[in-house]
Amino acid sequence: MLTLALACAAATPTTGAQTAHAQREARRLFQLGLRHHDRGRAAQALEAFEAAERHIARPSIAFNIGVALQALGRIDAAWERFHAVRDALGADSSLGRDAQRLIASLEARAAVLSVTTASASTEVRIDALALGARRRVLVAPGAHQVEVRDPGHAPRTLTVTVEAGSVRALALDPEAEPPAAPPPPSPLTVAVAVEVSPPNAALRLDGVLHPAGPLALAPGVVSLAASAPGYGPLEGVLVLRTPTRLRVSLAPAPAPRSRALAWATVGAAAGLSASSALAGLLAIDAHATFSSRTQSDPDVDALARRGRTLSIAADVLGALALGAALWSLYEWLRPTPPAPRSRFTAETLDTEVAPRETAR
Repeated sequence: MLTLALACAAATPTTGAQTAHAQREARRLFQLGLRHHDRGRAAQALEAFEAAERHIARPSIAFNIGVALQALGRIDAAWERFHAVRDALGADSSLGRDAQRLIASLEARAAVLSVTTASASTEVRIDALALGARRRVLVAPGAHQVEVRDPGHAPRTLTVTVEAGSVRALALDPEAEPPAAPPPPSPLTVAVAVEVSPPNAALRLDGVLHPAGPLALAPGVVSLAASAPGYGPLEGVLVLRTPTRLRVSLAPAPAPRSRALAWATVGAAAGLSASSALAGLLAIDAHATFSSRTQSDPDVDALARRGRTLSIAADVLGALALGAALWSLYEWLRPTPPAPRSRFTAETLDTEVAPRETAR
């Protein structure tokens, strides 16, 4: 039916005093638009029909522009074109009846919003699109945002929900300027003066990093954690009800026990024990040699002195080895002294500190 209507529209004779050139160009563009429409190229058809209308403004061309707009999904613009054709030709004409059928078809699938305003200067936007001078628009079923701006009045936004086939009337009268909302109450805070040792320690309250100095925190239970390189960490819970001075002190981390020194001591003990055993063996050998000699041997005295020296050396080395072994065993077994602990103190302040607002 639409293709037949287009063909009939193409055959409608021209009226008025248009020039022959304008008529030929409008007819050429019109026929081009029909060919695009027959091939399903709605965008190209719309472009050709609008170009033809710029040469000759006729209801038949406006009708075909509406058909192309409808094919492109621009139902509001198509609806307005069909209204213009029906109003220009009347509902009794063939093209006017076709326009009325398309109007009814669109309104059955969509909804009509009829807007009235108290002032012509009222600006109305539906889904962020300005209505301009229009006061009746076709919209898809569902919810729509209607923005109203009246000079000298506060802008306002309405949400309008429409159903398919319905007509919704909106009376958008200006409203008085609403009173200014009272400022929100300031949140209750507690002033906290923070002192941290060492100064480079990272202090976190409820997981948020805070510098030393005056703070303003919400009252209640606050988790506290502090750490610094070379110092023992600190974790705890702080209860804030009144202005508080918070002192955080981190203790140096204990130096690890040197296992290398213990192993060196054990090695020294083993070396001294071996030296003592060797000296003892040499002493025994010297004593055996001494016993095999006669008193008249000139080397007797030298051997005796050598035996005594080695004997004494063996005793000294053995004592040193025993001492080294005992000290090494003590180092391994002695308990590690308790390391100093990190701590914090919180005391109530007699006077408020100047707080610095900190996001929690």
